[in-house]
Amino acid sequence: MAVNVRAVIFMTQAFVPYVRPGGRIVNLSSISARGGFATQSTYSASKAAVEALTRCWATELGHKYNVTVNAVNPGPVDTDMYRAAGETHLARMEEQNKKTPAAPRAGSENDVAEIIGFLCEERSKWITGDVVCANGGMMYI
Repeated sequence: MAVNVRAVIFMTQAFVPYVRPGGRIVNLSSISARGGFATQSTYSASKAAVEALTRCWATELGHKYNVTVNAVNPGPVDTDMYRAAGETHLARMEEQNKKTPAAPRAGSENDVAEIIGFLCEERSKWITGDVVCANGGMMYI
């Protein structure tokens, strides 16, 4: 909770004095916020809190500063941390990833970065208070 919730709150508080109209806030959530996965109760709750803050701030900060606030909700992403979880985890995830509708793999850092980049562009100005699922459709299998 200290990192996933408090850090988002503190970063947003630090950002607000410098925000300009048209600014963007993009928070990082997780597929775990919605998935109900065993052994992830505290982590899932912390990411669900990030999604709730995103929706509240979209209204509060949108009205006051003319900014958008969104979140990206990645599924498994092939990172050093993902690979460091161990062979048992990797074997389980390999089977799960094969079922991912968009492609039979974990997401890449670039997959997530492109969505974040889009949410920071001018053309995304009408998207706010939203959570973009970046999981290749894994949430629906």
